[in-house]
Amino acid sequence: LALASRGSTIAGNNGASWGLAIDGNKTVYDGYAGYGYTYWKNVANAPGSMVLDLKAVCAVQSMKMLLWDQDSRYYQYKVEGSTDGENWTMLTDRTSGQWKSLQDITFTSPVAVRYLRLTGTYNSMNSGFHVVEWEVYGTGR
Repeated sequence: LALASRGSTIAGNNGASWGLAIDGNKTVYDGYAGYGYTYWKNVANAPGSMVLDLKAVCAVQSMKMLLWDQDSRYYQYKVEGSTDGENWTMLTDRTSGQWKSLQDITFTSPVAVRYLRLTGTYNSMNSGFHVVEWEVYGTGR
């Protein structure tokens, strides 16, 4: 559901290249390219977010994210969902622990959302949160 080729869009704050996170390419990336990112350096430690718009309310059953994994770093983050882009519900709180590489998130029951907000809160190496690909599975559209 998240692919740009299916009509989904992504935007964010405190970062850039968000569209690379939904381009369907999870094999071509390195230390300089191939991922969308947010950061919190020089913005009073306020974490940046990426907001994915699925363009319609969908029944989301699971998500996968490939976090940049070219070294030993780990991340912390959270994912919130919304049907209207204004009222948000926590879907996944991984703001503690050491989260690396491929993230597989499955919901016990499908979650009705149009918007998904991904906020990176920590990186063990620097002040960026790097997403190579964000996949969303479910029904809708």
